[in-house]
Amino acid sequence: MSITMDLMDLLAVLLIALNVVAAVVLIRFSLRAGASVERMERTVRDLEPEVAETLQAARHELEALQDVTRHVEGMADNAERVVQSATDRALPLLDDVEKVRHTVRRVSALAHGMQVAVRTYQDVRHKS
Repeated sequence: MSITMDLMDLLAVLLIALNVVAAVVLIRFSLRAGASVERMERTVRDLEPEVAETLQAARHELEALQDVTRHVEGMADNAERVVQSATDRALPLLDDVEKVRHTVRRVSALAHGMQVAVRTYQDVRHKS
């Protein structure tokens, strides 16, 4: 048996050493990954009740919001009816106001005409 190593033996030893190093790295990585997975599972288990509670609270808030929305829709319907009723009553009133305005203008014109007639009559009377 000879102690000398040729290049092939040296490469074989180097490959074996690299495989051992790679195996150690992979084992350490898998142990760390396993620990990380366990920590994540614990965190998820710890958070589950809080998430469930938050979802339940959100569900209650959404239901309350739906109730408020229904109430506001009802108020909007009532407001629409009030506006329609006010409009229905205001339009004839506006027509009446317009008629009164025309009548006032005619009466004003008539009064002005009467004043002119009275002044003219007085002027004619004083001159004679």
